[in-house]
Amino acid sequence: MSADVKVDIDVGAIVEEVRKAVNPGIRAVAQEVASRARITSAFADETGALRKSIRVEDPGPESPFVLVRAGGYSFDSGDNYAPHAHLIEFGHAKVTPGGRVLGFTPARPFMMPALEEVASRADQITAAAMAPVNVEIG
Repeated sequence: MSADVKVDIDVGAIVEEVRKAVNPGIRAVAQEVASRARITSAFADETGALRKSIRVEDPGPESPFVLVRAGGYSFDSGDNYAPHAHLIEFGHAKVTPGGRVLGFTPARPFMMPALEEVASRADQITAAAMAPVNVEIG
């Protein structure tokens, strides 16, 4: 004899509660990565625009992650335009307007080392950021 049991759980509500609970920890880790990337000595920043362009962005309320970005526009200040961030991070060929390659500028990574440094402490940063959070489901 078999018995069928139907369990109806609003998984969406649980997912939303978990997202709300972990978001402070995720944001704290992202802020730490951005901070580490800004203070690096891996590159010279004559105008300061590249350092100012390093920021944390939240893609939206439904997103389970945040982004740490460098380059482009930083919307808190319009003068933080640094479209060359990827060239610094990964290196690039030196090319004349005619297409002749003159050499290569080596990579001076600043984002990946910041991430690697913070990753080793991510659990501590997350725990500290989430300490005041109390989650109740039900």
